[in-house]
Amino acid sequence: MSKYILKRLAMMIPVILGMSFFIFVILEMAPGDPAKSYWVTRPPWKP
Repeated sequence: MSKYILKRLAMMIPVILGMSFFIFVILEMAPGDPAKSYWVTRPPWKP
């Protein structure tokens, strides 16, 4: 059972790296700045 768990944990590393790379590429290809568009639709909190 521990061999199975270690194998699954080892398989998570390339999956996480691949997902991170894919999300990075998608965000870089998108027009505009994601942070700027977030603050345009949602103004900063004021006390």
